[in-house]
Amino acid sequence: MFFDNFYIPYYIIKAMIDELQQKLGSLIKALEVFLVLKDAKPVSRVILTEDLSDYLCGLGLFVEKADFKIKKLDNGDYSNKGEVVSLDKEGKLVFYIAKNVKLAKKAKELEAENDHLNLGLALGYPKCCCDFFENNKKDFAFKNNDFLPASLTESKGYIFPFYNNIAARYFDYTLLHHFPCNLNCKASLKLAKKYLDVIGKEDFKIASLIKENLLHTVIHTSIGTFQLKNSKLKENHIHYDSIRANNVNKLGEMLNNFKKINVIDKNRILINNQELNNINVMLFF
Repeated sequence: MFFDNFYIPYYIIKAMIDELQQKLGSLIKALEVFLVLKDAKPVSRVILTEDLSDYLCGLGLFVEKADFKIKKLDNGDYSNKGEVVSLDKEGKLVFYIAKNVKLAKKAKELEAENDHLNLGLALGYPKCCCDFFENNKKDFAFKNNDFLPASLTESKGYIFPFYNNIAARYFDYTLLHHFPCNLNCKASLKLAKKYLDVIGKEDFKIASLIKENLLHTVIHTSIGTFQLKNSKLKENHIHYDSIRANNVNKLGEMLNNFKKINVIDKNRILINNQELNNINVMLFF
């Protein structure tokens, strides 16, 4: 007999994050499933290269598979842009995972109906951020579905709480699974704090690792994303020890060589007296 909810023994949960990361191939995806197991998140929508339904069901989860695949259209490990293709085509599988079968089925139905607003709510995202996505999705469909610049545009300044660091997702670290309506969003901040608390109670080392990787300055551009590690702000100058990049290019070389930027505003910086425009700079503290 199947029940809508299962009790997951503590000893299974304790080693779950590491195991999930190995199985799913990503810390972000592992945390999505882990938070469902811990009743911190109602449903997760996870994209996988293989069908792991049996494994996930073995954890006491209900799994619904979408009637389509996603074919990635851009480069990098973390993809923003993809197209929907039929299940017989090459692409990645989409799963809706919950401890309640009705919630998993409902999430699948909402996406099939293209009801992204209510899908976001079903996944546990804040209402303000679901509205933000809905209001911007048409414009940003033509910009590789990258909502980060829109989040920054709606944000005051360039210094934000690390809990809302969605930019680090390009390096497989984030506490949020949605784009916040702005990088000071209080609802997203509250959600991220809850998630980190849940993770920390079960695995302090992973919680510390996540926090460490969110406490950086991030420069996000159309040609790559760069973490400025161990950033220190003095007036409008940011000094840092090293960089981490998701793409190799001249901007990365400049950032690596000079170890200092001068922030004019959140979309303009100086590197070695050379002004760079149309970028997104965010310091997370």
